[in-house]
Amino acid sequence: MTDKRTKKELLAEIEVLRRRLAGRSDLEQRVAGRTRELEGANRKLRNEIRERRRVEEALRRNTLLFKGLLDNSQALIFIKDLEGKYLLANSRFDLLSLKDSGSAFGKTAAELFPGEMADAVEVEDRIVARTKSALTRDKLIDVHGEQRVYSVTKFPLLDEYGKCCAVCGVATDITAHKRTEDELKKALSALRTTFDTIPGMLRVVDREFRILDASDSLMRHLGAASREDVLGRRCYEVLKGRSSACSECITEKVFRTGCTQTRMSTPEEEDLYGFFFKLYAAPLRDEYGEVGGAIQMIMDVSDIRRMEEALRQSETNLSRAQRIAKVGSWSRDIGTGELWWSEEMALLYGYEPVNKFDTFSLFVRHLHPEDRDRVIGVIEGAVEGRQGYDSEYRIIRNDGEIRVVRAQGEVEFDGQGRPKRFFGTTQDITDQVRLEKALRAAKDEAETANRAKSAFLANMSHEIRTPMNAILGYLALILQEDLEPRQRERLEVVEGAARTLLTIINDILDYSKIEAGKFMIRDRDFDLHNVLETLVKEQQVLASERGLELDMVIDPAVPRELNGDPFRLRQILLNLVNNAIKYTEVGRVEVSVAPDPEAEPVTDRVGLVVTVRDTGIGIPEDQQRMIFESFTQVDSGLTKKYAGTGLGLAISKKLADLLGGGLSFESRAGEGSVFRLRAPFRIARGASGQAGAETEFAMAGAPELPSLRILLAEDNKVNQLFAVDLLQERGHRVTVAENGAQAVEAARDSVFDLVLMDIQMPVMDGMAATREIRAASAGATPGDVPILGLSAYAMTEEVEGFLSAGLDGYVTKPIDPEHLFMTIALLLDKRGRLGPARGARNCPATVGYVDEAALGGQYKGKAKLFGKVVDTFSAEAPGYLADLSAAARSGDWERLLHVSHVLRGNSLLFGAWRLKELLDRVDTAGRKRDAGRLMDLVPDLILEVDGVAGALKRLTDNL
Repeated sequence: MTDKRTKKELLAEIEVLRRRLAGRSDLEQRVAGRTRELEGANRKLRNEIRERRRVEEALRRNTLLFKGLLDNSQALIFIKDLEGKYLLANSRFDLLSLKDSGSAFGKTAAELFPGEMADAVEVEDRIVARTKSALTRDKLIDVHGEQRVYSVTKFPLLDEYGKCCAVCGVATDITAHKRTEDELKKALSALRTTFDTIPGMLRVVDREFRILDASDSLMRHLGAASREDVLGRRCYEVLKGRSSACSECITEKVFRTGCTQTRMSTPEEEDLYGFFFKLYAAPLRDEYGEVGGAIQMIMDVSDIRRMEEALRQSETNLSRAQRIAKVGSWSRDIGTGELWWSEEMALLYGYEPVNKFDTFSLFVRHLHPEDRDRVIGVIEGAVEGRQGYDSEYRIIRNDGEIRVVRAQGEVEFDGQGRPKRFFGTTQDITDQVRLEKALRAAKDEAETANRAKSAFLANMSHEIRTPMNAILGYLALILQEDLEPRQRERLEVVEGAARTLLTIINDILDYSKIEAGKFMIRDRDFDLHNVLETLVKEQQVLASERGLELDMVIDPAVPRELNGDPFRLRQILLNLVNNAIKYTEVGRVEVSVAPDPEAEPVTDRVGLVVTVRDTGIGIPEDQQRMIFESFTQVDSGLTKKYAGTGLGLAISKKLADLLGGGLSFESRAGEGSVFRLRAPFRIARGASGQAGAETEFAMAGAPELPSLRILLAEDNKVNQLFAVDLLQERGHRVTVAENGAQAVEAARDSVFDLVLMDIQMPVMDGMAATREIRAASAGATPGDVPILGLSAYAMTEEVEGFLSAGLDGYVTKPIDPEHLFMTIALLLDKRGRLGPARGARNCPATVGYVDEAALGGQYKGKAKLFGKVVDTFSAEAPGYLADLSAAARSGDWERLLHVSHVLRGNSLLFGAWRLKELLDRVDTAGRKRDAGRLMDLVPDLILEVDGVAGALKRLTDNL
């Protein structure tokens, strides 16, 4: 028994050991696999480190190359920002430092140059930045006690939006060139004077060398009182110290050969005459052809000699200038093909610096093979077209290096109009091309990053707006119910916080659109007084709650009717006024408008200054520099008390720039602030409507709609529940589709009065579904069914894309219920589908001015809001009627239809069916251009509007 038990135990131990060995083998295999993975990752990491070092080394080399090119340039090169500070200057520019101020980086002209010179520099910079054009000036500069002449060229550096962001400049020392020009001018002037007054000293001699006649110029030169003192004497005798003929007398050769002779004066003769001259001698023949005498002309060519010397010096200087600027000159004889190169041209092509003569084939041989046919074609085209040419191409130097050059040439023609000679210049622009390529690459990279940022913000907007739609929507529905005061108070706090969050989102999107250059300025006619008065009325409630006075003053000289973008103007001023109220604890806020005294007077334009002044906390001086910076508030301590994104003023500043104006401010801590908006506007030609009035009315409340069959295409479950609840509460029948494909199928199977289409959905998006529904001809729902887009996207270009896909309108999430129903009402009315559905309420004879029963239920518990709506309508309706009447008289049909459309929206808002019927007739007459019918309708409209205003006032008192 003992042996058997021991054997079992041994077997058990053996099994345990076997299992442990098997597990250890598996573990070793797993460790080996993981080791291989780590080794692979390590190799990849080493490769990435090597690649990064290679890129960094290449970047360092390129940086050194760029700096070397700048510092070794013979020209002075610099770049300045719009505030006049030097962002870049090469070493030669720093050496110019007239005040011994060292490096120019970060300094202004006032820190580098004397007062008048600094002022002139700044004026030129502003001209270049404003005109976006290059400016070239020659300047005389005292450089460390030496007068030097510089040719300075300044040009603007434009960003991707075409806006000047910096001023670049290149200055070249042309002192030697100017001196050469002055010397040449003097030589030419002297030469002209000599030939104009004394063409030459003339004398006639016989064969005995006796003077028979002499010119006045010769007489004056010899100092003779009369001709008798000279005539009859031998020509050499009149010269002081001479008793015999010259050893090289050309007159004697004339007598001997009978041919004209010329020679230059000898040094001895120069001393006798006192100048360097050229002597001409021609035979005088008698009637038998015998040479009986000679005529001599002594030309003073001293100036020509000096000019030739100056010309040689000029050619030397020109060669130096060409070498500095890397510009060579050339000339080609079209007939012979002979090609002449300047010294710099030879250097450019890699030859010794000597004037080079060869044939055109040498030039062709150095052209890059890929550019050769194009360049030859350009040259031949210039010759055939009898015009110059300007071309950039690559050459292969004699040493094999490839360079990029720019060649400019002109063609010279002979008297018969045939091409004779081709001449021009060639400049090495390799470095410039490389720099431009690098700048383009940097620009493309920046644009790519900006597009990625804009796409991210748009997507972020959609993702945030989607839940915000449900939050604000359900809050609006709950607040319409009977609630306990404490519940209502808490829910109103939540709603306010949610709308504040939505404002922050909108600020971020606005700033992103402005940065991306996609913020549109849309000009239209508008009433400035109405825009300002409406804004002040809206802010009056907030000011009153804080115990502040809010006043507005409009200078009588300010035109009422303007043309511009009233919405962007309102956005700027709303932010300024809101900030003034927010940062003012005690006192007042004042908005004033006056003509801009600094604006240039133009017939059809006016510059305005809108000032917002407050008695608030002010802005400390050390923090004023960052007031317009993005995502920044002037004090971190204020952030908790005065919450916000720090984008409001940054957006306002950029909007002011887009309007063509500017935004500035003055402030002292504890003494308040003054913000000034300067902006130009056109003076409107005709009457204008009330900008934004229709939108304001739409936000105040919506008319009662007939029961509609609505197809809701929405994939988000929360938004589905909210939208269905909202629509069914108003008596509408709703069918839900969870994607675009289901929406298209539902439209084919059932009839709907309206489609609410979300833009972003799975399977098929809203735009594709809209196109399918529009294209369908056999579906139960007609292809022209009104389709209203719903989405959190808010970019202008995106909205335009939605509408181009076939949408009739667009509502941005989070959805404002009243705005949604007003939009639906206006859309159905525009399609002519609203009237019949109202039945008895479509203006029967017994109906009053407004639908008081519907309004009473709609605005129950909202007396303050309703009072504001009524006051606004009563104040603005007369202006609408005046606009409509003026448009009818002047035949401005587009304006008339617009005003009629706005008033029709008001009539739908109040259930003013008789007013709507009158406006329908106005609309019909306007489309028919029936001015007589329109003028007949105006009195009825005035009476009806007065009746509507009175009825609304009575209803306000009863609410």
